[in-house]
Amino acid sequence: MSTVKFDADSINARILNNLQTKSEWADFLGYSNDLLLNSAVSSELAYKAQYHEYLTIENFWSKARNKSSLLVESSAQGYIVPRKIGATGTLMVSTSSGFNTSYAYNIPITKYFEFSNGNLNICATKTTTLLSTSGNITFFGVQGDAKSVIFTANGNQWENYTINDDSVENNYFDLYVNDVLWTNVDTLFDYDGTSIVYELNTAPSLDSVIIKFGNGSFGKKLNQGDIIKFYYISTLGSKGNISGTNNVTTVESQAYDEQGDPITIYVTNTTAFLSGKDYPTLEEIRSLAPRVYQTGDRGTSRDDDKTIIQQLSYVTKVNVWGVYEYNKDNSLDPWTFLSTEENVVHLAVLNASYDNLTSTEKTELINDIYENCDPTDIFSFSTVTKIYLIFTVVATVKNTTYVLADVKANIQQTLEDNYDIENIDFNTNIYYSDFVSLIDDTTGVLYHTSSISSRFNTTFTSAYVSSATLPLYPIDGSSIEVYISDDSETTWKLIATGNNNGVITGETGYDTTGSTCTLSTGAIVLVVNSGLTDSYTNYSIKYVYDCSNTDLVLNQRYYIFAYDDATITVKYPS
Repeated sequence: MSTVKFDADSINARILNNLQTKSEWADFLGYSNDLLLNSAVSSELAYKAQYHEYLTIENFWSKARNKSSLLVESSAQGYIVPRKIGATGTLMVSTSSGFNTSYAYNIPITKYFEFSNGNLNICATKTTTLLSTSGNITFFGVQGDAKSVIFTANGNQWENYTINDDSVENNYFDLYVNDVLWTNVDTLFDYDGTSIVYELNTAPSLDSVIIKFGNGSFGKKLNQGDIIKFYYISTLGSKGNISGTNNVTTVESQAYDEQGDPITIYVTNTTAFLSGKDYPTLEEIRSLAPRVYQTGDRGTSRDDDKTIIQQLSYVTKVNVWGVYEYNKDNSLDPWTFLSTEENVVHLAVLNASYDNLTSTEKTELINDIYENCDPTDIFSFSTVTKIYLIFTVVATVKNTTYVLADVKANIQQTLEDNYDIENIDFNTNIYYSDFVSLIDDTTGVLYHTSSISSRFNTTFTSAYVSSATLPLYPIDGSSIEVYISDDSETTWKLIATGNNNGVITGETGYDTTGSTCTLSTGAIVLVVNSGLTDSYTNYSIKYVYDCSNTDLVLNQRYYIFAYDDATITVKYPS
């Protein structure tokens, strides 16, 4: 059976063939104008067929090519496509420039209170108070401008209002009706006619958001004359990140003490503001929505918990495991009952700065996911260990048409794109063959010799004695280098090296007798008998070493790789 085609030429041919079979149309085919008319009609029919095909494709989740199509369809998956997410970090506020002097009265810092770095605004994410007993207070902020819109209700069923802003921050907004705070919900159909709830939906065009109220049966209906006030943050998303600390130093809003008197306050950011995000890409929506549908936004499995936590704005990386994985990691039958582990949910989580969560962030995370999880779950946070990678690449360039500096930059970019902590995840091992292929495929590279070392930092546990476990093993003993730095960690000095027997020998001026490394397990003991004069608490220790295996395989679920540094040499063929 032949396939019927709907391109313009095929349609035109079929029309002409059909007309030729009818004697009354014979004269028609003799005129060029008539043929041109027929060709034009065929083209329009082909466009119409193509458009219908396009619409059909856009109705299939796996084939849709427009984000607007997935936005319309995602609600059926139970997935609310997130809007832009503002970069988050922590601010410190005080009434003194030294951030160490208290004030006679409490000073409320209200939600949406604004600060800036002179270019980008930062808003407080909730109302907090600088107490008269404290010299300072630290709290969360999010990048964006505080905005508000006021409407008067018409009293219609399913009344809705459009906010013409394509940058409404995903997580921080409030809506009041007659000065009463209403609750944002995913769907009004889960609530009765007395519930003071509303929906906030992103328009498929992504250029606005739509506030929707109930009809009196599903969600409370607005009354004519009701005053609606909507407060929100307009964020730059990924363009609103602020690197480094002590950059946010301007107070944009006026602070008042509890007596109502204006007061001067000072601000600084104690962390960078990172993890600003734009609307998810087409493929991110296509991938995540079915997973949310499968979880029902309920944490009934470890994958469910991971999916829910990943959607929190202040989380960048997360790994979740339980007793099943615990048993496998400890070479037990996966179904072994362990009373001490049965309901424990282990979490390894990195925040917006790609650091371990602060105690405040841990509390906020538990509060954010509690209602979505099994009430018997016991959450336990594991401290994430970042295994820093140091790359050495000696590459020969294909020919002199390639600029050496450009090829070096290409290699550098390849390493960062693949191994920077922003671009790598938990449970991701590094296989040497894959690493070699990445460099091989870098523009301009003819061939190369490359290796990967690891860096691990620690401190002395007592006077010039340190016990630690290097996270990757077995270890090539002859590759071990031991560095010492003062408290600033700006300058490192090589003080000892290892050998193939795991013995660590001091460099000139340093006696490290008794220092050893168990190469099979990574257990390392450093004893500095002479050569150091400051208090042991003032020193930091850095181990740089290679594994005896070229493949780097993580052996703990709270380990994650992170790019550290690279030495790249490029040259033309001899």
